[in-house]
Amino acid sequence: MKQNKLNAQGVAIVAILFVVYTLVVAVVPGVKNAVYWVSYLFTVLALAAQVYIFYLSFAKEESVRSKYYGFPIANIGVLYLLVQFVVSTLFMLLAKWAPLWLAVVLGVVILGAAAIGLIAADAMRDEVERQDVKLEADVTAMRALQSKVGGIVGLCGEELRQEAEKLAEEFRFSDPISSDATKELEHELDMILGELQSAVVDGDSESAKALFRKASVTLIERNRLCKLNK
Repeated sequence: MKQNKLNAQGVAIVAILFVVYTLVVAVVPGVKNAVYWVSYLFTVLALAAQVYIFYLSFAKEESVRSKYYGFPIANIGVLYLLVQFVVSTLFMLLAKWAPLWLAVVLGVVILGAAAIGLIAADAMRDEVERQDVKLEADVTAMRALQSKVGGIVGLCGEELRQEAEKLAEEFRFSDPISSDATKELEHELDMILGELQSAVVDGDSESAKALFRKASVTLIERNRLCKLNK
């Protein structure tokens, strides 16, 4: 519903600008030859392109993040329209002397440059979004382990609390980003923490202390791999 509303608003704005611009072009006196009307058509084309550019920038995707990344695309569209408007206006004013081929060539060049810029900006947005999603997925494993350790700290009595807090601190300052190289050790850490939680709940202090040390050593190895893979 919101997406349809955005599309309708974009079309309405472009339609209003088209009507105003066409009326001004029609009533302003001057030489209205082929150069004049070709320049007018290129500006109309730039105006019409704004509907698609607006859709590509904001209405195409649902996520707020994607809409935020759509602003550079929209900026290129506005810049294209402004440049084409200025160039077309100059040719309209100089229509009596300006060659038709120059008006056509400049219009096509501006259109081509805008198209290349839009394609590049859209590709860049896709890549940035892909990297954001990958990063979010990469930190999920360590966040889950940190949460698990935090829960174990809350279960520990005085005898084990210091070791639990020390392990929690080690997790807090560990590299949060996972990789293919660290997945196996992170799975092992998850298993160790599960055993540790059971030992704490069962009151098995000796097993818990051994598991604290094992978790710490495994975490150190995991962080070492993180540094090697950067």
